[in-house]
Amino acid sequence: MAPGARAQVDQAGELRLARLESLRALAALGVLAGHVWGAHHAFGPSATDDLVGRTIFGGGYGVFVFFALSGYLCSGRWPTPRSVASAWICAAMR
Repeated sequence: MAPGARAQVDQAGELRLARLESLRALAALGVLAGHVWGAHHAFGPSATDDLVGRTIFGGGYGVFVFFALSGYLCSGRWPTPRSVASAWICAAMR
């Protein structure tokens, strides 16, 4: 890749920035880690007894980042009248 070029991902017929998609994937892993942590502690009070537990389970940071990036990625592509059908197809494929 040429210097200064942006790495892009072709997903569901749309070109997206690879860095944003990577950050979104890490946020999804954060959501998964929070659920696993909570399930391990039976979603009880012991899940938030220490700083690590409060950060992983109580903070919900992965959810915040995931939805913020998803909203940014979705709102960046407003369909034109002739591409409304293709926008619905791309949204359904996600």
